[in-house]
Amino acid sequence: MAKKAAAPAAPCEPCPYRISIFKNRDKKWQWRISHINSNVLATSEAYSSYKECCDTAKNLGKALGCKPVKI
Repeated sequence: MAKKAAAPAAPCEPCPYRISIFKNRDKKWQWRISHINSNVLATSEAYSSYKECCDTAKNLGKALGCKPVKI
């Protein structure tokens, strides 16, 4: 019998991070991780494709326990 993968644990508290997806002034897509205190922790390279940017942001969101937001 095959083992089932364990479900990810639900976070005890709301995620203290926000992942924002935005277009920069060169009309390329980027993501940014910021803390609830508004400090920017990381900014991505520029992506020409919204899908690539969004996929990467979603993967980061899974690791951090929060969902990306388009701004």
